Amino acid sequence: MKKAFSLIYIYFVNLILGILIGTFFVGVYMSSLNFIAGNQIFFFHSANLIPAFEMVSLGICFFLPLSLFTYKICHQGKVVQCIVYIFLQCLTWLVVFPVIDHQVINRLENHYSIRIKDSKSNNNSDLLSSGYFRESNGVVYYFLDDVTDGISAKNPVRGVKISTGDWGDMERVTFINSEEMEVIDAASPYKDVLIKSVYGNSVVSNIRYIGNVIRAGQKALSDGIISYLVFLSLALALSVVYMLAHISQWRAVNFISCITATLVIMTVNVWYYSPLFESFAGSSFLTNRLFTAMAGWCSDPFIFTVNCTIALLIVILGIIEKISLRKNGGTR
Repeated sequence: MKKAFSLIYIYFVNLILGILIGTFFVGVYMSSLNFIAGNQIFFFHSANLIPAFEMVSLGICFFLPLSLFTYKICHQGKVVQCIVYIFLQCLTWLVVFPVIDHQVINRLENHYSIRIKDSKSNNNSDLLSSGYFRESNGVVYYFLDDVTDGISAKNPVRGVKISTGDWGDMERVTFINSEEMEVIDAASPYKDVLIKSVYGNSVVSNIRYIGNVIRAGQKALSDGIISYLVFLSLALALSVVYMLAHISQWRAVNFISCITATLVIMTVNVWYYSPLFESFAGSSFLTNRLFTAMAGWCSDPFIFTVNCTIALLIVILGIIEKISLRKNGGTR
């Protein structure tokens, strides 16, 4: 019982620290969307604090278990410890997830979808700085003047375009409209392609993928308690992964098992709530009697069945592990 109470303490410490640390790093990343090579860089803006906090508070529901696996792996506990953990994890989904403003996902994606030249922050009108080579679609741009939102026929921007083809043609150009600068649009969702080359698109894609799952949870909340409980099958599957923490006598194997199971659960759910599932949705497999019968009370019978099946398999493995441990005299 003492270990169960210590788990409650560690759980909430990890929850609070996870939100604080995550808010800082997500806030830094959101600020990086407006970085421009050659300009002064501010790594954190107060305007990003609230959306970063909301984003991390939603994401912590998915990834908090990862921070607790090490504790469980290093501290053998009884069944009551596992029950307390699953209860805390589900409580987080029942309390934290519903109260956070889910529209933060839509607001962030709106930021990604708009043209970067129209995305002004912190009263900074600079679009691109001069003196740097920037490549877009096989063309290298070099601006002799800073590009600002005040560009016009009276305030043009001089530059050079260099083709990266076989001949490497170079052309002096004068821009009087930022619409003509393909290198600006190519940087989306960042302001500068040089910054995009550092971060890439993976972070943005991950936010969008997780955003699909969060929106599904939001819809389930609005549809009623039954729909939200069906969605919480994801929370159940993530929670019971905790039972794999002592599946082997080797700690490395235990940690890899927990990480792998979490990634599999998240991948399946992200796939289900993504456009990629639509091509699979027409399969006759989804029209069998089981899913048809469940459709009367369950809006997402497929993912509900998958999550519950994964959870059941993990519970069975956990029970087998406990039985094996007792037979071995509790030496693992």
